[in-house]
Amino acid sequence: MNKKGKSITLLVIGSLLMISSIVFLLIKINVIKTNKDDNDDIGEIGTLASNKINVILDANGGMVSKKSLSIKKGTKIGSLPTPTRSGYTFTGWYSKKSGGSVVNSSTKFNKNTTIYAHWKIEIGISLNKKNLSIKVGDSDSLKVTMVVSNVFHDVKWTSSNPKVATVNNNGVVKGIKEGTATITVSLDNGKKASCKVTVTSKNGDVSKITLNKTNLSLIVGKSEKLNATVIPSNAKNKTIIWTSGNPKIATVDKNGKVVAIKSGTVTITAKSNNGKIATCKVTVTSKTVNVSKVTLNKTKLSLLVGKNEKLTATVTPTNATNKTIRWTSSNSKIATVDKNGKVVAIKSGTVTITAKSNNGKIATCTLVIKNSDAISSDGTIKNKYFNIVTGSGVNKSTALANTKAINEAISYAHDNGIKNIKLTKGTYVVANIVNKNDPILNTAIQLKSNMNFNLNGSTIKMYPNSDAQYSIVLIYKEKNVKVYNGTLEGDRKNHTCMNGKSILDEDKRVGPDAKTKKKCLDGSKGNGTHEWGMGVRVRDSSSVEIYSLTVKEMTGDGVIVGNDQSVFPIVSKDVLVHNNEIYNCRRQGITIGRGENLKVYNNNIHNIKGTNPEAGIDVEPDGTKNYIIKTEIYNNKFSNNGVDFSSYNKLKRCTTKNEVNIIIRDNSFDCKKSHTVYLRESLRKSFTLKDNECQRIRYTGQDYVKCD
Repeated sequence: MNKKGKSITLLVIGSLLMISSIVFLLIKINVIKTNKDDNDDIGEIGTLASNKINVILDANGGMVSKKSLSIKKGTKIGSLPTPTRSGYTFTGWYSKKSGGSVVNSSTKFNKNTTIYAHWKIEIGISLNKKNLSIKVGDSDSLKVTMVVSNVFHDVKWTSSNPKVATVNNNGVVKGIKEGTATITVSLDNGKKASCKVTVTSKNGDVSKITLNKTNLSLIVGKSEKLNATVIPSNAKNKTIIWTSGNPKIATVDKNGKVVAIKSGTVTITAKSNNGKIATCKVTVTSKTVNVSKVTLNKTKLSLLVGKNEKLTATVTPTNATNKTIRWTSSNSKIATVDKNGKVVAIKSGTVTITAKSNNGKIATCTLVIKNSDAISSDGTIKNKYFNIVTGSGVNKSTALANTKAINEAISYAHDNGIKNIKLTKGTYVVANIVNKNDPILNTAIQLKSNMNFNLNGSTIKMYPNSDAQYSIVLIYKEKNVKVYNGTLEGDRKNHTCMNGKSILDEDKRVGPDAKTKKKCLDGSKGNGTHEWGMGVRVRDSSSVEIYSLTVKEMTGDGVIVGNDQSVFPIVSKDVLVHNNEIYNCRRQGITIGRGENLKVYNNNIHNIKGTNPEAGIDVEPDGTKNYIIKTEIYNNKFSNNGVDFSSYNKLKRCTTKNEVNIIIRDNSFDCKKSHTVYLRESLRKSFTLKDNECQRIRYTGQDYVKCD
């Protein structure tokens, strides 16, 4: 071969070797990549595989959703699945199949391992019958079924009334006499099962007598027949013997006819041949006792077309001779009422239902009937059906009419079982309705139990007034209430004192009249600072949630939660106030009075200034009966308030009601202030403060209220 041929041969061989090397390298890279895809915690060349360990989950006779967990060596195992096993209760994961140490989400492992589910056997008992009927002298057997049949337990049989029915150690029940008894079987581990046994007559005897009346009022010389009913209806001997406890007051004949002889009270008895009795108390009066008053259980009622409700009438005095009530409707085309007070809504409109006694005493109920679309299927209140007006430019009479209409819609929803209601989006101007008996209950809108009130992005504004106290929304002695998603705006910008001065001008008072600074003087009216205009007031209520609201321009507080001091220990419980923005209120952003399990969190409270204490949140255990427990205030943001958090109330040294337990944590206080938290020294041990930004506490004097 010549020189040129040799060169070509060598070139071909070299090229083939180079191609083989490239193919080998590609295969190796692909293998490494494949391994990486299979386990993304393994590095490009598999050097990190040793960082992973495998934890096998042994259900130990049960079933579990995952068979194993792959975790990094030395790290917490994290969330563990809960296994199941019929007839057993899961007690936890352990390091050994029997015994061993507990394994939880914080347990760490450094090598492959197996953990085991531990179980507790469930043992129960049941009977083959829950109800049993037998006749006197007859017997029947009850059978026991164990939930876990391969475990033996001693059983015990008992009868609640052995005079009616007995039971032996084998569960055999025997009827002794007519009546009812409960047969109970119990295990030595406390598990029980029971059966109600009814024993009836065997030979057709009377088992019971009832009378058509158990109380009867008669005037001297009058009479009335009593009717007796024998049970069972097929009793062999239905003879009834009638007797009077005092024939000088009233007599009774063989047919049950009672004749009133003279004033007094007597018992008329109906007796069967086998001794069963029924009685009627007869009151005899010498003259007619007239009805002096009639009252109804409801004076206002709202119904949907086609719905019905029963009204109840009560006559005074209770011993009136004739208690007959006659029911009428002012318009039977709108609503009817029967002799028992049952009202049926026929068509939309307003009607008066009247209850009238035989001597002319009356009581009335105003019934408002709406078509079923007065509140839409999603709970939206139809403004046109209730004559509700939206818009800011309204006068006082329109604001009052709006207030009445919105409350009518709320009552209407409540009366008809509509839980979720919401406003048509807009601006609603309402007016304060004064409560003459208790000014704290002055309000515009009052919510009902079992109601979710969605403002739907609307604004509710208080019409300017000169009232010392009001609330835009009141929740009083209710439960299961929510109010959310909108704006409540007070009348601070236009509120006037009873002396005619603007409250804004009064808030600016400084200088020589420092003693009256930030006052809204009313002279002899005694209403002081006008610091009680509230956005939402919760009083003596439970399970309330206030959230996603903007509350502003109140003459008092944005939100206040508490109770009527005169009804302690009734307090507000389970109240949530969260995710609200509260600002430009004069006294407080939020006030917490006496309560239990109150949570205040994620609120933005700012620019609370005008009258002392000017606090973002103020806690007032209420002096002589201090009581705020299980309460947390957390994750709130404060800025530009007179003070961010305060509690100035004095404890009563000698009372047992000094129960104040409040946690204040993870709040963002205003770092620009030298003191962000003000507490009375006597309350130091009642508060737990931790992890708050710019927590700067100032303690005031350790004062106590004098004992009674």
